[in-house]
Amino acid sequence: MYRILCVRVCVHKETSKLRSLHTATEISGAHMLRNIDVLFTNFRVESIALENMKAIVLVVTICLSLVVLASIHVVAGQETWYGIDGNNDAANSVDRAGEAKVMRWDDEVRARTGRRLLQVSDQGDQTALLQFKQGVQDPAGILHSWNLTLNPDVCDWGGVTCTNGTNPRVVHLYLTGRFNASLRGGISPNISGLTVLRNLTLSNHFLRGSIPEELGTLSMLVGLNLSGNNLTGSIPAELAKLTELRSLDLSGNNLTGDIPSELSNLSSLVSLDLGMNNLTGGIPGGLVKLSLLVSLDLSENNLVGDIPMGIGNLSALENLQLKANGLSGAIPAELGNLKQLKNLRLHDNYLTGFIPTQLASCKSLERLDVGANNLTGKLWPQLAQCRNLVDLDVSSNGLEGGIEPEFGTLGNLQNFLGMHNNFNGTIPDTFGSNCSNLRSFSVNNNKLTGPIPTGFANCPQLQGFLVGFNKINGTIPMGFGNLQKLSVLYFQNNDIEGQIDFLENCSAMGLIHGENNHLTGPLPRYFWPNCSHLTHLFVSGNNFTGEIPASLANCPLLQNVGVSWNKLTGVIPEAFSKSPKLMNLQVDHNKLTGSIPASFCSNWSDMEILYFQNNNLTGTIPVMLGNCPNLQQLHVQENPHLTGIIPEELGRLQKLENLVAYDTRISGEIPASLGNCTRLQNLVLFNNTHNGTIPASLGNCSGLKILMLSNNNLADVIPDSLGNCSVLRLLDLSKNQLTGAIPSSFRNLVSAETIFLASNNLSGDFVLDMSKLTNLESVSLSNNLMAGDVFASLATLNATNNFTAVDFTSNELTGTLPATFDVKRLTSLKVMLFGSNNLHGSIPSWVWTLPKLQLLDLKNNSFSGQLSAYFDNLRGFIDESSNNLNISSDGSSSSYIPSVTIEVAGAHVTYSTTLDWVISMQLSRNNLSGVIPTDITKLVKMKSLDLSRNQFEGEIPTNMGALTQLQFLDLSNNRLNGSIPQSFIKISNLATLFLANNSLSGAIPSGGTLQSFSNSSWLPGNKGLCGPPLDPIQYACYAAQSDSGDLSFTDLFAVPGLVVGFVVGFASIAFLCVAWKPARNFVHPNVKKPQSMWTPKSH
Repeated sequence: MYRILCVRVCVHKETSKLRSLHTATEISGAHMLRNIDVLFTNFRVESIALENMKAIVLVVTICLSLVVLASIHVVAGQETWYGIDGNNDAANSVDRAGEAKVMRWDDEVRARTGRRLLQVSDQGDQTALLQFKQGVQDPAGILHSWNLTLNPDVCDWGGVTCTNGTNPRVVHLYLTGRFNASLRGGISPNISGLTVLRNLTLSNHFLRGSIPEELGTLSMLVGLNLSGNNLTGSIPAELAKLTELRSLDLSGNNLTGDIPSELSNLSSLVSLDLGMNNLTGGIPGGLVKLSLLVSLDLSENNLVGDIPMGIGNLSALENLQLKANGLSGAIPAELGNLKQLKNLRLHDNYLTGFIPTQLASCKSLERLDVGANNLTGKLWPQLAQCRNLVDLDVSSNGLEGGIEPEFGTLGNLQNFLGMHNNFNGTIPDTFGSNCSNLRSFSVNNNKLTGPIPTGFANCPQLQGFLVGFNKINGTIPMGFGNLQKLSVLYFQNNDIEGQIDFLENCSAMGLIHGENNHLTGPLPRYFWPNCSHLTHLFVSGNNFTGEIPASLANCPLLQNVGVSWNKLTGVIPEAFSKSPKLMNLQVDHNKLTGSIPASFCSNWSDMEILYFQNNNLTGTIPVMLGNCPNLQQLHVQENPHLTGIIPEELGRLQKLENLVAYDTRISGEIPASLGNCTRLQNLVLFNNTHNGTIPASLGNCSGLKILMLSNNNLADVIPDSLGNCSVLRLLDLSKNQLTGAIPSSFRNLVSAETIFLASNNLSGDFVLDMSKLTNLESVSLSNNLMAGDVFASLATLNATNNFTAVDFTSNELTGTLPATFDVKRLTSLKVMLFGSNNLHGSIPSWVWTLPKLQLLDLKNNSFSGQLSAYFDNLRGFIDESSNNLNISSDGSSSSYIPSVTIEVAGAHVTYSTTLDWVISMQLSRNNLSGVIPTDITKLVKMKSLDLSRNQFEGEIPTNMGALTQLQFLDLSNNRLNGSIPQSFIKISNLATLFLANNSLSGAIPSGGTLQSFSNSSWLPGNKGLCGPPLDPIQYACYAAQSDSGDLSFTDLFAVPGLVVGFVVGFASIAFLCVAWKPARNFVHPNVKKPQSMWTPKSH
């Protein structure tokens, strides 16, 4: 008995040395027996029979197990799980923009409060935590308490929660990062050593690498949150082993691959959030088996396919977010079965079909977002039966019909977003009858008409009102001036009239967009009481009058002012120089006078855009503008009284992209300092009086896209450095005094679309390797001194080019056109101008096979030989689709040529870019011979034809009248004969006609426009022509001149001169016969018997 007592005492002493125990489910009696066996071996108790001792130990073991089990149940009872049930509203606010997650643990809040936690009993927990710490970097010291030397009890470490009792274990690891306080590195797989862990939260850090598949061994895990990190790789299928898991949040990472279908085995899952990753594939159909699911968020991934069938079986679902994916197909009508659904967000997918009317059965629905899809049909009024709707977003679809008045009766509605659809009709008045909660009403970019309902003035919470880009008329309701929370007002591009200065009372006004309406009156002066919220004021394209209010400069947050295209007068207020946040000042296209304030940019650190163009400004460009470090665009063009020079200080503008100053009186040299503006994209200084040279430093502007310096007095050579501007699209240096050759470096202008160097003194052979110029569309070097073989350079063009126009008019080109040429390199050519050179030889046949050619000018050369008899391949002269080059007046077209001058009927006609291109063939002043080919009449879309001053002979083609669109026709100074074809009367658009100096004959056809032309169209020459509109006396048609060649006797009397002559002559003869005796005797002689000459005389 004594020995037994001793043994009991020893057992008690030794077991008290144990620091922790496993949970009841993990501690078996057999395990305890093995521990006690070891203990008794250490004591070397040999006097008691081993069998009896084990029996005693078994009793002790059972007692200790009961005690431990009781303590664990006490701790487990202290864990509070907050999930989503039918009475919880957390799902309504699920959103990754800072909204609370739908599940959390209360034990973090209660951690260690009012209780002492013992040291963890399992060394594996300690090891797992230390290995996790070893795998991360902790610059902010989040894990500073994880130190065995300073704090040996891991239950006291930050973010760690243990069970209560004598044998604590780690059950909760909660480490959420914050700004400037986050962990970096990877998640150690050894964290799986926390074998009884129930919640693991490592959110909002910079953790990288993959999710350890070992997490799948944490069989007791209820909550797993790894959101807001940089985790990559796929979602481990092993997570499906966590059958106790109720909350899984992996959102906000860079996870890839498919969503594992095994996740459908998580039958206890209440919340699943995989949003904001790069997941692909479809939504696993097995997810619809998760009957306890309350929240499902798969938004902002790359998921495709249909929304799975059976999703309507998730009867507990309150929150469904699938936005920003690539989902297609229809919105399942079975979603109407989800009676608990409060939040449905399907925004930004490719969903088609109608919005299901079955959604009207979701009476709890508060947020319905189906915007940015391809939905059609109508916004069904049945959806207004969801009386709890707070947010309704159907924007950016193809919805049609009207906006039903029922939606205006939703008393809880805060946001109605219907922009970018095809809604028509008027805005229902009901929106102003029950709008106490309405904050945002957005229906811009539709086809709405009618006025703005005045009832919106009764919406005290209204913050945003957007109705721009419709056909709304009327005025802005005066009551809007009482909306103290109105901060965003967009009504641009409508037909709204009236004034808006009453909006000065809107104290919260921040953004106004009212461009392109018919507003009148003065601009608002301020926004009461201190204009503290205004950032944007855009009202360009109206009829505002008066001055720009200087008081607007007192708005402390003012960033953007756009008052262009109005009728404003006065000066630009210098007070704006004191607006420190001003970024954009657009006052162009008004009637402003005075100068640009010299103080501008003295206090502007954020200024980006300055538009002063098209006013009546005087003075110079302020030097101070060089102090705007963020200035990107400076436009001062079309101010004809603006003088001075381009300030050297503008070269300090490192972010300058556009410098536009054409049509002014600015002079002087172009500053070399502009080469420091390495971000410069558009330098447009044409039609000024700049002199000097083109700065070689511009070659440093590697981002230069448009360089237009035409019509100045620039001299010397073109800098070779311009070849460094590899993204240059448009180069226009025309109408200067430039000399020298074309720089060979131009072969590096790989982005060039137009090179326009006309009207200079450039010389030398045109030698340019065009093989890299794959974007080149037009080259013009007219009116220079260029020589060489142009077609040798054109032969280097890439076969897949889009080369449209070539102009070498008025140069010193010699030789012949190549007898053969690979037309595949010129399949896009529409304009070919080589007039006024010294070319000779015949026109090669390949010219007549250019399929899109529609403007051909070879005039004033020495070409000889006959024209081709076949023009069928000149589709540009035949097909309607090839008629126009569509070049815009601002030069923004890819095929920009400012103007083309051709000679028509002895007069120079300039076709500028404001007109459609004429379809023209100019072959005058050559030595072409033979007949005019009959095939030329197939070029039915031709508007101008000039074959004058050649040696053409024969007759004009009979069917010339088939060219019904001809406006100019010059066949003068040839050797043509025969008559003018009767078909000419069909050319109803003919405005200019020259047929002089030929040998034409016969009557001019009557009808059409031919009778309206003067003598210069027919004469001199053509001596055989007769009839109107020529002088009826001098050019009367006689018998020999008849069309048939024979005149009848009666035709003679049709001529007045013959009739008069006949009458006068007849009367004169009759008078002589009566009055003059010899004539009378001749008419009436004395009758005597005739005497035969053979009758002998009587004696």
